[in-house]
Amino acid sequence: MRKLTRRLAVPSAVALAVDFGALILTARSANAAPATATFTKVSDWGSGFTGQCAITNVGSSAVDGWTLEFDLPAGTWPKKSEAERKRMLGVTPMIGRNFNGKIFTQAHARQWVSWASTNHIGLLAFWSVGRDNGGCPGGAVSPTCSSISQSTYEFTNIVKGFRG
Repeated sequence: MRKLTRRLAVPSAVALAVDFGALILTARSANAAPATATFTKVSDWGSGFTGQCAITNVGSSAVDGWTLEFDLPAGTWPKKSEAERKRMLGVTPMIGRNFNGKIFTQAHARQWVSWASTNHIGLLAFWSVGRDNGGCPGGAVSPTCSSISQSTYEFTNIVKGFRG
């Protein structure tokens, strides 16, 4: 059986949730920071399934210049176009300071929205609107603020630019 392979160039500092099959994460540069990718089948109803892909930066610097590849079993969505398959993709970063010490900035968000709009991705979301304020710049990771300098709802306003 022939596999159908898809490639997506993904901006740095982004985590993905993908409704697809097996995946491979490849760096475009020998100097790219290491990352791991895992796939979990969440549900299966016979004629289809939902899966989640988690991409984790395990290095100490931002991951940049990498590509996510995934292989679909032969015959998976044979009547769906490339555009229809991209509409099945959702991307959800954690804004501001993350548990691993990385920071998803407003510049990252603008790059993320531009990439998602260009590729007509189906869903953009972020974790979480309760953190979308500058109430504790320089602070620890918190469920109530981004821990970076920002205006209230700045990430929400950036994501409003997403046109799918």
